[in-house]
Amino acid sequence: MHSAYCCSHSAYNVSFDTSIIRSRVNRFQIKPVFSIFFLGIKCQSMESTESTVQKKPGETLTLSCRGSGFSFGCCSMHWIRQQAGKPLVWMGRVNSDSSGYDYSESFKSRTEITRDNSKSMVYLKLSGLTADDSAVYYCAKQAQVNTVITTSSSSLKHLE
Repeated sequence: MHSAYCCSHSAYNVSFDTSIIRSRVNRFQIKPVFSIFFLGIKCQSMESTESTVQKKPGETLTLSCRGSGFSFGCCSMHWIRQQAGKPLVWMGRVNSDSSGYDYSESFKSRTEITRDNSKSMVYLKLSGLTADDSAVYYCAKQAQVNTVITTSSSSLKHLE
């Protein structure tokens, strides 16, 4: 299993205003303000069931990812990939209740993203694999206000 853990936090800023202090040397008024941050930590994780997958051209890749530490049915789930030395590429997403899907044009014809909220699982199926599909694949939870996006990854290696 390959896991990524991200902790989101809510910060509460409390400021204390000290009395005015006179500097004898420069005769400036200094009014320091001290801030203390209280953090409410809430850990979430996304865990992929595969760490490295090897496939041949033409085969179908199926990846799964489990979420924990948050209400899985709250959010859209995304799949993103990154080929070696290249930027991240968004592949697609499934709505929180599986009522809708969006796919990148470049993956639309051979990608299927599904989910099972009762098992906190999201799945990616990518058919017609080529050498260009060798990449690290990430599942990601849709970010909400005061929440850090969480991801997990699986690696696909091309076999001749």
